[in-house]
Amino acid sequence: MNLDELKVKYPLPFELKPTQEEDIKLLLEMPSALLDLPVGYGKTCIATYTVLGHEADKVLVAVPPILTVQWVRWLDSVVGKGAAVAYEGVIQKRAKIDLSAYKWVVVSYGILRNDFDKLQEWLGSGYKPKVVVDESQGLKNASSVLFRNVKELSNSYGTFLMTGTPMSSPMDAYAPIKIKTPQLYRNQSQFERIHVAEVDFFKSPTKWQNLDLLQKNLRLQRS
Repeated sequence: MNLDELKVKYPLPFELKPTQEEDIKLLLEMPSALLDLPVGYGKTCIATYTVLGHEADKVLVAVPPILTVQWVRWLDSVVGKGAAVAYEGVIQKRAKIDLSAYKWVVVSYGILRNDFDKLQEWLGSGYKPKVVVDESQGLKNASSVLFRNVKELSNSYGTFLMTGTPMSSPMDAYAPIKIKTPQLYRNQSQFERIHVAEVDFFKSPTKWQNLDLLQKNLRLQRS
């Protein structure tokens, strides 16, 4: 579905800016991507239109807990996008939520970790499922359960990462690259062999190499 069709089928409560339209057109051609855009740029809208344009029938949105309600309110403002729910609360409350009734399920990082199997089963029953991760700098620790969960989902489904936070170290690039373009590095050890020139006593990188290649790989499937 192209952008003009999206505007007709899913009218927004505001006009898209030309830069946002260009990003959406670009992302509609990508199965997975990193939306590395400034704060206030409209990443939420861009990601929403992108997965709608991919004709996703189920979308899992993983966010920091403070953003769950905000995301559902935003989705509820998009006409025709399908039912959305904040899958949150204690175990008993979550157990009462019938995920099959929703197209969009918004979860915190913690709930994604705790209920991963259930959420994976729901997402996998879709025809064209997609995953969106907001504030995706939270994935930068490649040894974390959160990264492993998102990586497992990304192996099967298109995944769109959103962040407005600059990377503080070349090491931060591994997680988004591995999720959006997993074929570029077999694992973190290969990434480190290619890009780490020196380490200290604690095996922490102190000098980097081949940063031009790293930048090239990071730019792939990126808006």
